[in-house]
Amino acid sequence: MMIQYGTYIAFSWDIMEPITCGMTLGDAVMAYFFWIWSKRPYSLEGLRYFFYERKKNKLIKRFGVDYVTYLKTEEAIKIIKNRLKELSS
Repeated sequence: MMIQYGTYIAFSWDIMEPITCGMTLGDAVMAYFFWIWSKRPYSLEGLRYFFYERKKNKLIKRFGVDYVTYLKTEEAIKIIKNRLKELSS
């Protein structure tokens, strides 16, 4: 929205073009560094998964949860949800 405002109302494309090129270059650099740091694609799903996993690992460590038990519980919940879906349909 700010690019559109700058292009059509406040300034012209001659002024806004270098700004948009800089924004695109900044986004590409940020995507590359995110990929190097996390080994995940720079997408909404990749960002969500990265920060979700990071928060989950911090909480597991903070509360001293056994990770194997956590995974077994997570799998049991998935199985129960699937069985409930089968029963309701």
